[in-house]
Amino acid sequence: MYYILNQIMNPNQIAMIGVLVAFILTFLGLKFPFSFLPVDHGREFAVNGALSKGKTRGVGLTFVCSFIISCVLFMPMDKEYIIYCILLFAMMLSAVRKGNHSTGICGRRTECAHITPAES
Repeated sequence: MYYILNQIMNPNQIAMIGVLVAFILTFLGLKFPFSFLPVDHGREFAVNGALSKGKTRGVGLTFVCSFIISCVLFMPMDKEYIIYCILLFAMMLSAVRKGNHSTGICGRRTECAHITPAES
């Protein structure tokens, strides 16, 4: 599609259309989420934890799918960019496959170090 649009538009205009299409796809993907995405069950011990019950988790997959679709449609594709898109999708699936954002390919959970000020 890039090569068709390149005949009547300059690359900046094509890039802006790609950004707008990615925004619309992401908006629609969040408005009507994929049915296989996990749903938050609420947090038992968190403040107002019940308010998060029913919210869709794993929506990063929606963002990545929208990005890849807009890249394929509005970028000049060659083998390198296709490989990048495949690897990006594979990396996204490796973190979503267990329904846990912080679990990667190796299955280990990544934790942030919480630094507290020393007591004097």
